[in-house]
Amino acid sequence: MFVLIIGSGVMSLILSRMFFEAGYGISVLCDDSKIRRLVRDGILVICGDITSVEDMKRAGILRADKVIAASDRDEKNLVISELAKNVFGKTDILCLVNDPQYKDVFKNLGVERVLCKDELISKEIWYQAMEKSS
Repeated sequence: MFVLIIGSGVMSLILSRMFFEAGYGISVLCDDSKIRRLVRDGILVICGDITSVEDMKRAGILRADKVIAASDRDEKNLVISELAKNVFGKTDILCLVNDPQYKDVFKNLGVERVLCKDELISKEIWYQAMEKSS
């Protein structure tokens, strides 16, 4: 199984290591050269334009079984998801959003799997707080 994570920042760093440690083939396309430190972990990192069709090809989108749009910018995640689906024919796409208001917009535009980071974190905090209070 080969996973392509597209985006920069801590989320891409954590996700790529999790998939790598689970034995998945992994590649990261980022626009932040600081993410290059992943290379020492054996993870292929391509620095470039995360919304570029050519850079997506260089990062391995053609062989990717899963594509994760994990940019810190919702607009870029939408473009990444749309390109993965409509240009490359990918069907297993997971898109992260920061603003919960975008979830329905993304779904209406055909992005089927959309997760809101703030909602997920808030739910986990709530569950952790409730667990301690019971």
